[in-house]
Amino acid sequence: MYVLNGTAYLVTSEPENVPGRKYMTSTSRPIANEPEEVAARLPTDKEMRIISPEEARQLFGTGANRVEGVTVRRRRRRLRLFYLISFVHRH
Repeated sequence: MYVLNGTAYLVTSEPENVPGRKYMTSTSRPIANEPEEVAARLPTDKEMRIISPEEARQLFGTGANRVEGVTVRRRRRRLRLFYLISFVHRH
């Protein structure tokens, strides 16, 4: 997983095994039940993108830094998607 300019990038070669974004994150808008408010909470590419290892190399290069204190757990049968953890800030 990478984070760049507030967007989380999940890297996987098996995108079909990744749950939909709406099950993992939201836009952090206040909770209200009107249809337009529910729709406004759905995450977009601004909040999270699911990308291939090739796309990750194009965006972030081949280097990464592990963030101290962050844990990623792998589940054999569910998700095999997190290759590394990196926080990248570009200006």
